[in-house]
Amino acid sequence: MKPRIIFLIDKKGWVFDSIAQEIVKRLKDKYKFSLYYVTEKCPDFRNLNFDLLYVFFWGENFWKGHNIPPHKVIREVASYRWKDQAYYGNLSVEGFCRRYLNDCNYVTTPCASLAEELSGYRNKVYHILNGVDCSIYKPKPIGKRQQQLKIGWAGNPDDSIKGLQDILLP
Repeated sequence: MKPRIIFLIDKKGWVFDSIAQEIVKRLKDKYKFSLYYVTEKCPDFRNLNFDLLYVFFWGENFWKGHNIPPHKVIREVASYRWKDQAYYGNLSVEGFCRRYLNDCNYVTTPCASLAEELSGYRNKVYHILNGVDCSIYKPKPIGKRQQQLKIGWAGNPDDSIKGLQDILLP
């Protein structure tokens, strides 16, 4: 039987969903995946049979009351919101690990410097790059490039940490 993995994703159609879909596409022969979205009705995890819960946004906590053992949980840390935003505590690395990463055995991050910082306070921190579909995201052949610079951007346009309104648009 294939190991069963649950992906807990913030919102359908957003970046974490895209990353999850790419992982499923490439690994569906080896694992059985179930995708759940925080913005939709999430299941009672106590009633699900799974081997691993992968939480894409480290700040999600609603599932904590479901008594999932830490050895079944991976949290991804893909931002410094915990350091930069009062809502999450303006925390030190040590404080962040204590508050948000105490319920999982494994931590992943797409950022090498963040992996190094977290490794000082946590075991089992892994630097894992988020994949993209290269059939969609690829450079144009040389000679066909346009003169204007094009920038890719993803996220909630109303989220001040994303820099759309104060950096990119101006």
